[in-house]
Amino acid sequence: MVKLSEKDVNRKLVREAYAENVEQVAAAVDNLLPELTGKTVITADHGEMLGERFRYVPIRGYGHPFGVYNEYTTKVPWNVIETGERKDIIDEKPTQDINVDLDAVDDQLRNLGYVL
Repeated sequence: MVKLSEKDVNRKLVREAYAENVEQVAAAVDNLLPELTGKTVITADHGEMLGERFRYVPIRGYGHPFGVYNEYTTKVPWNVIETGERKDIIDEKPTQDINVDLDAVDDQLRNLGYVL
């Protein structure tokens, strides 16, 4: 994974790649929605900087830098879709145990910028 802050990047290319990613996710959500009844919320855990300038320094930022809280990193989508009757939410125990490769999880979180 290329960290945008470490490379000279073309802002237009970054924005196009981001838009393509959003289109792919939207298509996947469209395929999933017919299977979901009741209220479904589509959101994200953070926003993204796509080459916007930081507020107090004249440099551009990409991604969601640690400790940066501005409109680009804190504004998230909140789409509510209501179909059919309210869902019944039932608390159940897992049906099976799974083995998780914690090193792989740690690597993935690090690559996504969640672990320093």
